[in-house]
Amino acid sequence: MPVNRKSAVVMIVVCSFLFAVARSGLLRYWRQASSRVGQAQRTDVPSAGISQFEKEHFLEGDFKLISDVKALPKPVLEAFTGKSGTGLLMANPGEQFEETDVVSGPNVPRMRLIFAGVFGDKSFVHYEQGGRGHTYILAFFTVASTGSIKPYWLGYCARPAANLDELRSKVMSSECSLPQSPP
Repeated sequence: MPVNRKSAVVMIVVCSFLFAVARSGLLRYWRQASSRVGQAQRTDVPSAGISQFEKEHFLEGDFKLISDVKALPKPVLEAFTGKSGTGLLMANPGEQFEETDVVSGPNVPRMRLIFAGVFGDKSFVHYEQGGRGHTYILAFFTVASTGSIKPYWLGYCARPAANLDELRSKVMSSECSLPQSPP
């Protein structure tokens, strides 16, 4: 069945219009997906690091273990909240998070808590971070009486720890240390 010139032009215009509509919807989706739950507050960790003794000493004490992100001390929680306070950037253990660099939805965080602990003015957060390279991270913080936070140390672990004793063992054996080069 031959198609006349006028019908072909109409079909091209309609297809172009549909393509433009689909493209704008796709771009809007990617913009929302890339903004996701927001960016983290800027938390500067001392670049010099700390000694092996200081790492081991930091984990001494009767830490109260935390398995819910919302139970973190407020200043530590704010470090894992979007810049505008728009939402948590970390999921609880077992919840969905972006394990790879493939974006599955606009509100899926890139981090997931393994467990955390608080003892006096010391807090640690052991979590996994998705993305191009899936990593396990251990972060130490001190919380001042004024409610401010001081990042103390951040290290990358070879594997996640199942409990506090295993985490201490990983720190003692240098399985959780500063990266050789940024991931």
